Amino acid sequence: MRLVWKWMKTYEIVVEGLQPSDDADEEQVTAYTALCYQESAILIQVVSKEILEKLVEFDHPHEMWKYLGTEYYRDTAFALVSQITNLASLSTTYDPTQPVTVFIAQFEPAWLRLSKLAKASKDSYRQTFAKFLREHKAKRDFLLGFLVSH
Repeated sequence: MRLVWKWMKTYEIVVEGLQPSDDADEEQVTAYTALCYQESAILIQVVSKEILEKLVEFDHPHEMWKYLGTEYYRDTAFALVSQITNLASLSTTYDPTQPVTVFIAQFEPAWLRLSKLAKASKDSYRQTFAKFLREHKAKRDFLLGFLVSH
């Protein structure tokens, strides 16, 4: 879902709670409001009926996102290992007939997801792992390591 929001340029609204600036003109506020309605509709469409009953109580997609994170985000070993596996499996998806930018567009959100998952954890070893993932050399090594056989 986050990849879709990044593509649609609404990630900042939904996940980070971006608001229009104080000096935004009427057209900008109207566009912002339309994006909020659009993102709220997307969230409402993708949740189960039970979750929907609570989600419609919120007026803003960021409030919906925070509620979903609070209620359903789990800081578990499975979540971390699953995301590590997702990142590592990218090494088998590189298609040398495609521009490398296509692969990088897959790599970046997977790296970001893993970084955020580790950073959001309360476990000290995951915090240490998050610090490692913030190292540009580590990111470079992973990316080049995935591409080296091609």
